[in-house]
Amino acid sequence: MEDVMTLANAGTLEGINILIADDEELNYLLLKEYLDGSGALISYAVNGKEAVEKCRENPVDLVLMDIRMPVMNGIEATSAIREFASIPVIAVSAFCYDLEREKSDALKFDLFIEKPVKGALLCGQIREVLNARS
Repeated sequence: MEDVMTLANAGTLEGINILIADDEELNYLLLKEYLDGSGALISYAVNGKEAVEKCRENPVDLVLMDIRMPVMNGIEATSAIREFASIPVIAVSAFCYDLEREKSDALKFDLFIEKPVKGALLCGQIREVLNARS
């Protein structure tokens, strides 16, 4: 709960459109809770294919992308997004030190965050990625 309270007071992502792509609704809800109060506008995709479609159809400033998802995984989705947009993508995965990490590093994710995510750090990590891209 302390993580959420720290982040809720931050108010540092005002108006930033963040897409959370994760097939586990509980992971989405946790990330959304961490970002509540930050001023960010949050949307949700349940798999990589839906994430690609949402990035094509809507203004998205940053994607928090799970790696292992059905239909289209996060690596394939990020590759597809990179074909039409230069949106910052942060990989969020519990599989940091296996083959998935090597594949995702090759895609040049803007950042790789290991699950479980530390809520108190998330807002700052997002700000760093956005600042590096501007």
